[in-house]
Amino acid sequence: MSTQIEADLMQQLKTAMKAGDKRALSAIRMVRTKIMEARTAKNAKPLDEDGVLEIIRGYVKSLEAALVEFRASGTPEDDENVLQLSAEVTLLQPYMPKFKSEAETIVIVEAAIAGTGATERKQAGMVMGAVMKGHKGEVEPGLVRKLVEARLA
Repeated sequence: MSTQIEADLMQQLKTAMKAGDKRALSAIRMVRTKIMEARTAKNAKPLDEDGVLEIIRGYVKSLEAALVEFRASGTPEDDENVLQLSAEVTLLQPYMPKFKSEAETIVIVEAAIAGTGATERKQAGMVMGAVMKGHKGEVEPGLVRKLVEARLA
């Protein structure tokens, strides 16, 4: 079964081939490989749009982590590896979630704290769970953790 995202990726692949865009070709091929690996893995569940998006998001997170490491090691911005990773992140950015703003997230966190009755920092996990259960994909987990810990400190 193919998803609309996979159809879009295939169209991007064709466009990149015609344009000779090696960076885009590399990114799209890698994502398609990761999707195929997920489909053919032992005990694999059928992939829907959300499953494909999770694969793409995971890949983008790994690219961003690699970029951070390159930059931390002092690699110049015009290094071929940095340029490749940046191009891949840019190409796949439309598939990344659009998170709520910090102000909107604060409201959600405060409601979760009130709803769970949490008062101590050691209850942060309970609040995090409540927020993520009700707003998965809508809020950035790192920001939620920071806000929960600050409110319960």
